Amino acid sequence: MQDLKEPKLVSLPSIPEGSANVETQRVITLVGQQDLLVKETVTLHGYYGSWMRGNFAADEPSQCLQHMPRIIEEHQSAQVEEFKPA
Repeated sequence: MQDLKEPKLVSLPSIPEGSANVETQRVITLVGQQDLLVKETVTLHGYYGSWMRGNFAADEPSQCLQHMPRIIEEHQSAQVEEFKPA
């Protein structure tokens, strides 16, 4: 709750260890002489996992593959070829 008459800074509790982990695994393969095939698996735990599940809450499983690139697009260029919900 905001106190406009007496504003102050407060300390927030720390995030419990393991409650906001992101794990990535990347395999890069040379294709031909010049191209790279990059396959990356990203696993989100805790708060991040909950946030990501919330993004797909209204989606049918068949829609998740099309929805994921829109989320990633905001941060980088990627093509999602497979989606496996936990």
